[in-house]
Amino acid sequence: MEALPAPLLTDSSPDLDLRRVWATVARSAWLILGCVLLSLGAGVVAVRRMDPVYQATASIRIDPRGESSPAAAFYGVTSDNTNLMATAMEVLTSRSLANDVADTLGLRLQLDEPRRTPRSAVIASAHVDSLAPLVSYRLVPGAGGSVSVRDLSNRPLRSVRGSALIALPGITFRLRDSLLTSGPALVRVTSLEDASNLVRSRVTVAQPNQNANILTVRYEGNDPVLVRDISNALAERYVRKRLDAEKAGARSRVALLKRQLDTLSGEMGLRENAMTAFLQANNIISVQNSETQQTAELQHLSDIRMAYIIDRDAMVASLQQLESTKGPEETRQAFERVLSTPAFLRAQNTYSPATQFVERLRRQEDELTTVRRRLNPSDPDIKVIENQIAQTKRDIESTVRNFINGTTEQVRGVDRRIAELRSSVKALPMQDVEYQRLTRAQKGVEDIMTQVQGRLKEAEINAAVQDSTAEVLDRAVLPTGSLGTSRPVIFAVALFSGLIVGVAVAFLRDWLDTTVHNESDVTSITGAPVIGIIPNLRQEALSARYRSLVSGEFPALGLPAGKAREGETQTMAAEAYRALRTNLSYVTPARPPRVIVLTSALSGDGKTTSAANLAVTLAQQNKRVLLIDAETRRGNLHTLFGIEAQPGFFDLLYGQATPGECIRRVALEGTGHLDVLPSGGAPNANAADLLVAGRLAPFFERLRQQYDYVLIDTPPLNLFTDAALIGAHADATLLVARADRTERQALRFAVLQLKHVQANLAGAILNGVDLRRNSRYRGGYDFGRYGAYYN
Repeated sequence: MEALPAPLLTDSSPDLDLRRVWATVARSAWLILGCVLLSLGAGVVAVRRMDPVYQATASIRIDPRGESSPAAAFYGVTSDNTNLMATAMEVLTSRSLANDVADTLGLRLQLDEPRRTPRSAVIASAHVDSLAPLVSYRLVPGAGGSVSVRDLSNRPLRSVRGSALIALPGITFRLRDSLLTSGPALVRVTSLEDASNLVRSRVTVAQPNQNANILTVRYEGNDPVLVRDISNALAERYVRKRLDAEKAGARSRVALLKRQLDTLSGEMGLRENAMTAFLQANNIISVQNSETQQTAELQHLSDIRMAYIIDRDAMVASLQQLESTKGPEETRQAFERVLSTPAFLRAQNTYSPATQFVERLRRQEDELTTVRRRLNPSDPDIKVIENQIAQTKRDIESTVRNFINGTTEQVRGVDRRIAELRSSVKALPMQDVEYQRLTRAQKGVEDIMTQVQGRLKEAEINAAVQDSTAEVLDRAVLPTGSLGTSRPVIFAVALFSGLIVGVAVAFLRDWLDTTVHNESDVTSITGAPVIGIIPNLRQEALSARYRSLVSGEFPALGLPAGKAREGETQTMAAEAYRALRTNLSYVTPARPPRVIVLTSALSGDGKTTSAANLAVTLAQQNKRVLLIDAETRRGNLHTLFGIEAQPGFFDLLYGQATPGECIRRVALEGTGHLDVLPSGGAPNANAADLLVAGRLAPFFERLRQQYDYVLIDTPPLNLFTDAALIGAHADATLLVARADRTERQALRFAVLQLKHVQANLAGAILNGVDLRRNSRYRGGYDFGRYGAYYN
């Protein structure tokens, strides 16, 4: 007995196989196609229900308003265009501007019916007051080009000509002539907030080029005329609002600057008065000149004082020396020194008493000298002259004293003036500080006045001229068509969505499918080769291309009744069983199996059909073949071959009947015959308890001597242990699995049952293969052009 190879109880985790992925997709082609068609259908419905979208764009040029303010320059705030453009974007999308546009174009009057009809196709123009009631009106075309205006209760309100102006409470509007041919219409008055929100939700403001001060105002909607008009209205209202704001600001600045200029003029007068009072209080004509003059005068007075002191000191010294003389000679020398002092020398050049005294003294001395030459010393004339000389000297001495006293007074006067000048000079820094403070205050007021005057001139110019910092560069034009990318994008999204969903469902179904599909799945689980791949017999029967190789009828498997006719054995199924017959001979080439058990994991896998048809194909080679029905609970081989069910297998096994009574010979079409041992009557005890080694081994040994092949159809392994018990004494066991039905886990459990009894699992048979569908799993299933031969 050969050992059973170890089965693989778990699926391996192979790497991603692109061919298997493609096979999974190809197997679910119809499912994927269905998902794609459903998605495309949804796309078609969406496109039909989708309103056309139009787009219009207007552009605005915006320039800064002059130079940056002094405050911004002082605090280092740059005057770039970022804030300017950002502010403009916010204004263009503001509620106030949207309200102005809604009022200008009468957007509060909306068209509800007919649906997907542009408002401009029905309403030519409209105006809605702020207090208009929020009601709806029905417009019904009448005879003769008239239009009847009704309320929602169908009560007529008024009738007008088609193009006449319609006036209702709070609203006035004019209709287009197209209403007369398009049928009734329903208009509704909405709130200003709703109309404004509608405008703001569909407008887009952008700056295409960051280096250019140009903004684009783009509006999207289902009405091409309104799309154009709203874009232009937004741009124009912004420019006008900016102009109005500039005008109002300029006028306000002019008034403010004039008031500031008046205030500054009064302040300037106060500063000038304060400066004048300061100069007058300090007797200053000019602070700078006064300081220079006082300094020069102080220096000059110092020089004069020094000269006076020198003269006085010289006079005092000469006078003191004159007073201290004792002899005539010393007296004469003292007078000479007195007369040689700088003061007397300067006085000689002027006509003064001192000069007269000096000249008289010289004449008298000259006269005395002359007289002394003629007269003797005691002569009275000499005495008279000497007395005159003494008197003159006394006069000179008195004059010197007076000069000294005068000089002393002059020094005192100069000292007083010097003290006054020095006091004045000491006060000059404080006066200069005060003067500078007054000057700065006056200069500051003067500078502010100059700036205010300049700003006033600019404001007056701005108020007088047109603002050129904003203009509508390009007006929006009527859109020639709707946005062309919407429908293709929807169809493309629907197509790819359906494809993705279909592929996802296909892989999900493949992941949830736990059945075996091909021989690779069966081999990986059983560890045994697949020696037979049998096509789907029901499919063959439905296509009227399959006929049984034996006489009789097996309706449960879809086998038709009656004798096999000419060519009925030339089918794909017949070829599959012949291939199984050939592979069976080479399962164990050294000793081909003779007692073969056919079983399956669960019922319905096709083991009975496989056993019957394999037995027929073996018998057609003139082999001695015995087909045993060991299905004691629901054996059906006797029905297939049209023979008696009793006595049978268990009767022969336990010697209750002879082989001649139990074994039936069935003649095959053409040549050959097949021996069939039916199941017989149900045993009194449990069938598993009766299948003991002591009876099975001798029984199979006798059969090996009489037959070339003994095929045994047994119950499913996962339900009963009969197949395992019988397989333990057979030469080989063939495990039958049905493609797309047999669960992998059930097949693993069946392999474990055979492993426990050490049965020889020689191979597996993959039954019920859909050759067309399962060719996606493996190309070998496809019979290619040879399928025409079997058809």
